[in-house]
Order: sequence, then C-alpha cells, then structure tokens
Amino acid sequence: MAHRQILRDIRAGKFAPLYVLHGEEAYFIEEISKALMESVVEESFKDFNEIILYGRDADITDVLSAARRFPMMADKQLVLVKEAQDLKCWKRKDELEKLATYAEAPVPSTVLVFAYMNKKIDGRSKAVKTLSRNGVLFLSEKVREYKLAQWIESYVHEQKLKIDGRTSQLLAEYLGNDLRKIVNEISKLKISLPEGSSVTSDVIEKHIGISKDYNVFELQKALSTKDSEKAFRIVNHFEANPKNNPLT
Repeated sequence: MAHRQILRDIRAGKFAPLYVLHGEEAYFIEEISKALMESVVEESFKDFNEIILYGRDADITDVLSAARRFPMMADKQLVLVKEAQDLKCWKRKDELEKLATYAEAPVPSTVLVFAYMNKKIDGRSKAVKTLSRNGVLFLSEKVREYKLAQWIESYVHEQKLKIDGRTSQLLAEYLGNDLRKIVNEISKLKISLPEGSSVTSDVIEKHIGISKDYNVFELQKALSTKDSEKAFRIVNHFEANPKNNPLT
C-alpha cells in the first residue's frame, strides 16, 4: 500500500491493528508514525492509551504485554515501537514465534506499530508474513533521483502552493534527496507565502538561498550555447561558495 493511501486511511480513522514500517527512507516512516500519534488516541487520553517503546530498551515480551492490555475510557490504544530494528526478537526464533502468535489474533482495540528504520526487514519469517497478512507492511524506499523533482512538485501542490517543473528540478538539484531537508525548506515557504502562491526561482532565491543565476541549469545552458564567459563565472561562483555548490 502506498504511503499516501495509508495516511488517508489513518486520517479517516481507518486503523489497522498492526503496522510494520520499514526501509531506507526514514521520512515516510516518521510521517506515518506521526499521523498515527495524532489520530489514534485523543489528546486528553494519551497518558493512559499511548505507549511509546524503544527497540534498544524493550523486548518482545514488553511489547506484547502492552499490546494485550485494554484502553482506558477509549476505544483504541496506540503502542508504537520506535527504532524497532533494535529489538532482539528479529534474530530469535522463539521470540518471533511469540510475535507470530499475537499477529494471528491481534487485539482489535490496539494499534501496534513497529517503526523499523533505515533498512528492510527480513520478510521470510512467519511472524512478518502474519503481520503483513493481518495488518500493514509498508516498505519505505528512497525516492530515485530522476523522480525527485516530480515528488517535490507533488508535495508542494499538497501544501496548496504552485511550482513548475523547472523550479522543482532546481530544488532537487540543490537539496538532493534528503526528504526531511526538502520538507523543512518547503515549510518555510508555506509560512512566508499565501495559499495558492507560486514558488518561483525568485522566491527560492529569497527564502532558501538558491541563486537563480548561479545554478546547474544556468551552467548547462551556458555550456550548450558555448557561452564560456558565463560558464566560467558560474563555476567561479560555485568554487567561492562550496557549501552551496551543487556539484560537490
């Protein structure tokens, strides 16, 4: 299931009893985890019905004990295991059996989430297969470089702003595929711009610091038109500003 569909379901109050969020792209895992924390338990009941565990400090017995308890004065409780890749159970057959047993018949009033960061989980075990069958198994993959500008364009539109392909490509070239960084920069724009505004090269030069005159596109244009003077000027600018140099 795509992460946007997962988010739509969560925000509509359609919760799976189990979520295994894993993969190399931390941003999507964090986004889904945040949506669950905002949606499953009302703010006034979080002290009773929201349990946050960390893989390095917990074992599967702790996790399943929390999952099997019932919510207090509410329909749902959330049990979120952050840094779940540090749980020792993934390498212990007997503990995986315990997890598989729970996953066969999860407590319907519990939303149990494993946030397995920065790598793929081994999907061959019975436990993971059962978790997937009775819940949501989401693989969070890095956005490929050739798709990054398209992702930026889509995200900007979700924020009720406008951006064209050239400007989104400029952001992609400058910021790279660090989605957290991209989202943070776009958040700054959202604060500064009225809803429906266009994110132009002038806007990103003013608010993010990407020069509309000294960038990869202008360098490519200068090279293609054999404008050596302009090309040297841009390269010299890159060398004088190495922190902002998209070529290094």
